[in-house]
Amino acid sequence: MSKIELEKNQVDHPKKPNRLGFMADAETALKDLLATGQGYDAEDVHSYIRNKIEGKNPAKPKSKYIL
Repeated sequence: MSKIELEKNQVDHPKKPNRLGFMADAETALKDLLATGQGYDAEDVHSYIRNKIEGKNPAKPKSKYIL
């Protein structure tokens, strides 16, 4: 989907999340991962999110070298 299509979709559906911002954040995160080799283990992130949903106060996942 082109940037113009994404912008049109945002205008057509203003209550939907901003996809351009989401994609920009994802690209930045990928660049950081490739530059540093550090990221978050998916299992750690999923566990953190599950615990937050359950009303617990878990420690945030720690980044680690994954590349």
